[in-house]
Amino acid sequence: MKVLGNYLLATTLGAAVAFSGINTPATSQVYFGIEDIKVQIYDNQNGILVEEPTNPHGNGMAIFMSVFISQNAEFQQDTESDLASDFSDYDGTYSITVEGYGKGRENPAEGLVEDYRIKATQEVTLYSTQYTPYYGQYVPFILEYPCTEETTYTITVVQNGTNNIATKTIQSPYGYCYLN
Repeated sequence: MKVLGNYLLATTLGAAVAFSGINTPATSQVYFGIEDIKVQIYDNQNGILVEEPTNPHGNGMAIFMSVFISQNAEFQQDTESDLASDFSDYDGTYSITVEGYGKGRENPAEGLVEDYRIKATQEVTLYSTQYTPYYGQYVPFILEYPCTEETTYTITVVQNGTNNIATKTIQSPYGYCYLN
């Protein structure tokens, strides 16, 4: 009996862990999440994305962040009349917020660099149809270039009208710059 109890506990915990990243609204059968985040440097002076900072001071540069959000709708189609139904119930409108933080620094050679704090929000609607229940897109953000040694960004996606949230935190590969 103890073995059976351990098996049931392990199975239940395994299922809970496996589905902890999936957001399931109670009013619809739409699952959404953050699938990818790309961070690049945008050269404002030349209007292009670059591989490396174009100068050591951070002047004329910005962080270009693309957040890929996706949704997958499960359709219940038992009769032919369901094929003509309105799939707008499966459309999802999401608020995406990017919050960045990096600790400032001070030293005699460079002076004071204040803490980096930034917050940007956008809204996007993803559409589903009977032919494309899975849909996703990149949502772009252009953020001020940080002059901190380590910058952490937290991306939060909220499905509007619900309490469903997906969150990811990343370290920026860019940030440090010289002041003199």
